[in-house]
Amino acid sequence: MKKKVKLIILSIIVLAAAGTGYYYMSMPITVPLSSITAKTAELAFSEQGLAVAESVVQVYPLTQGQLRSVNVSEGQSVQKGEIICEIDPEPLYLKISQIKSVISGSERQIDNLDVEQGRARDDLNTSRNRLNAELLALNAEERSNSLSLETQNISVDERLRMQDILIEQNVNDLTRARDELRKAELLYTAGSLPQFEYEAALDLVTKSETALGAAESERSVIAQGRGISKTDYYSGARAALVAQIDGINQSLSKDYTGAMKDYYKTLIQVSEAELAQIDREIANCTVTASSDGVITKLNVKNTNFVTTSAPVAEITAIGNTIEVYVSTKDVDSIRLGDVAELTLKRREGDVVFTAEVKDIGDMAEIKLSTLGVEERKVKVRIDPHTRQIPGVSFGVGYEVDVKFFVYREEGKFSVPKSALYKDNGRDMLWVVRDGVAEAIEVTTGMELRTETVVESGLSEGDFVVTDANNSSLRNGVKVRNE
Repeated sequence: MKKKVKLIILSIIVLAAAGTGYYYMSMPITVPLSSITAKTAELAFSEQGLAVAESVVQVYPLTQGQLRSVNVSEGQSVQKGEIICEIDPEPLYLKISQIKSVISGSERQIDNLDVEQGRARDDLNTSRNRLNAELLALNAEERSNSLSLETQNISVDERLRMQDILIEQNVNDLTRARDELRKAELLYTAGSLPQFEYEAALDLVTKSETALGAAESERSVIAQGRGISKTDYYSGARAALVAQIDGINQSLSKDYTGAMKDYYKTLIQVSEAELAQIDREIANCTVTASSDGVITKLNVKNTNFVTTSAPVAEITAIGNTIEVYVSTKDVDSIRLGDVAELTLKRREGDVVFTAEVKDIGDMAEIKLSTLGVEERKVKVRIDPHTRQIPGVSFGVGYEVDVKFFVYREEGKFSVPKSALYKDNGRDMLWVVRDGVAEAIEVTTGMELRTETVVESGLSEGDFVVTDANNSSLRNGVKVRNE
C-alpha cells in the first residue's frame, strides 16, 4: 500500500513538473524588437565650414581721363553692371574732330590727284610743244644761214632770249623735281616706295639745281657781250633744247598717282581705326561693376584723374562660398557635384539647406583640431543653394555645419547591426511575424554607422529582434516586445 501511495505521489510530482515546464515553455519570451519600414538610409560625416569671399575683383578702367563723377561709396553693395564712376569724354570728342579732319583732307587729296596730274601733264606738254617749236625754228634758221656760219656771230639779244627760255624751263624742271621728291618722301616713309626710287628723286633735284645754276651762269657770260659763232650757238642751243625735251618726256613717263592714292587710303584706314578705338574708349568712360559684391576699396574717392594702370575700386563677392577642411580619410568619398547639407545656427532656430561641391583641393594641409591635435585635411569649396530659403545669406566669417553624404538612398530597409548573425557564412535575422520568431536569411548592403542596409529578405511591417545573441530564441518561439 505504501509503495502504491509513493508511486501516486511521484506521478503527481512529475506531472506537475511537466505542466510547469510546458507552461513556461509556451509563454512568450520578451525581447527588444524593431519595426521594419522603408526609410532614407545614409552614411555621413560632418565638418565645420566657414563662409569666405568668393572672389576679390580689382576694377580697372579701360580708358584714362578726367574723372567726372563717382557713383558709389565704400561698403556699398553693387550688382554687376552698376556704375562705379564716369570719365569725362570731351577730350575724346575733340580727338574725333581732329581725326575726321585728317580723313576729309586725305579724301580731298585723292580727289585732287587726278586733277593735279592732268594739270601737270598739260603744262609739260605745253612746255614740250614750245621747246619743239624753238628747236624747229633754230634748225630752220641754221639752214638759212648755212653759207656764212663760219664767219658770222650771233647777236647778244638773240642769245639772251634763247637762254631765258632755257632758264625758265630749268626753273620748271626744278619745281617739278621738288614736287616729285615730296611725294617720294611720303611714299618712302610709308613703306610704299623702294629706296632706289627715293634716291633717284633726290638725285633729280640735285641735277635740276645744278642745271639751273649753270644756265644762270651762262646768261651772265652772254650778257657781257662776248661774241660766239653761229655754228657754236646753234650746236649749243640745239643740245640744250633736246635735253630739256628729253627731261619733259621722262617726267611724263612717271606716275605717282596710284601710289599716292594708296598712301592716302592707308591714312584713311589708320584714321578710321583710331576712330573705332576712340569710340570704344568713349563707351568705356562709364566704369561699371564686373560682378555682384561689396565695394571694399574705392581708390577714386580722393582723385580727379584715372589711368588704365590703376584700379578704381575693389569688389568683394561675399556670402556665396563655403570653405571646409575634410580629413584625408574621408575626402575620397566626396565627388564634384555632390550635394551636402548645411546647417546655419541661429537663435530663432537652425536653418538647414543644401549645397553643391564645387572644388576639391589636390593637397592636404596641417590643421589643429579643437583638442590641439594636428590633422591633415583637404580644402573643399561648396556653393550653398541659398535661393531655397528667402532671406538666407552668409557674411564673411559665418560658421556653418557641413554634412557630407558617403551613402544616401531612399526607400531602404535597415536593421541594427546587433540584429544580424552569421550561420554557416549566411547573414541571418530573427524576424517576428504573427508573434512567432523565425530565423531567415537576408542579403545585406551598405554598412551605416549603427545599422546595416538589408537589400532582400524583409518586408514592410516586419519586426526584427535587435539582439540576435539572445539564447532563448529559436524557430517557432513566441515573442513579445520588451
